[in-house]
Amino acid sequence: MKLRTELQLQEFLDGDLGWRIKEIDYTETAIRRATGSAQVALTRSGVALLYAHWEGFVKCSSEAFLNFVLSKNLKYKQLRPCFIAHGIAHQLELLSSSKRHDKRSEAITFIVKQLELPAKYSWQSIVRTEGNLNGDAFKNITAAIGLDSTKYETRFKWIDVELVARRNRIAHGERLEVAPSLFPTLSHETLKLLRWFKTDIENGAATKMYLTTP
Repeated sequence: MKLRTELQLQEFLDGDLGWRIKEIDYTETAIRRATGSAQVALTRSGVALLYAHWEGFVKCSSEAFLNFVLSKNLKYKQLRPCFIAHGIAHQLELLSSSKRHDKRSEAITFIVKQLELPAKYSWQSIVRTEGNLNGDAFKNITAAIGLDSTKYETRFKWIDVELVARRNRIAHGERLEVAPSLFPTLSHETLKLLRWFKTDIENGAATKMYLTTP
């Protein structure tokens, strides 16, 4: 599927975030209605679910934005450096690793010629959550799609400790009990971050921030 227009991108993001919000709401309701051990078990499951949607939406929406930019059929020279790098990554690696000047010159020549051609990259293979989407991994993803991570940085400690670390302990089989009363706060903060990210991607598309001169 190609996302050629801002409307198509927005509709895709609306749909992907929408089902995640519903699932989190259902879980919060189930936790609130449960009691005793069942409530504790549901809360633990809920924390794992929150992380799954955090990682899932960030990856899915980032790939959607890369798809959108690629569908514009722009030349490399029209795009910001992060998008150029996706298409000529192999040549950049050759340039940095080779000690042979002839090979480095060949790489430079190739790169300069590529700048005049339509951009091509595999948008499905660029975004890497490392299976552990902490603050540092998130910052790397924002760099890959040209977004500013500054406003998120005050939340990195929360992401690392409250969301990622808890999920990891639960996923690795530890008997970590999370107070049911804490789940509404965890879900609220997670959804706030996801809504921020969705808005930033939509704004990036609307303002054409992917261009060298928006």
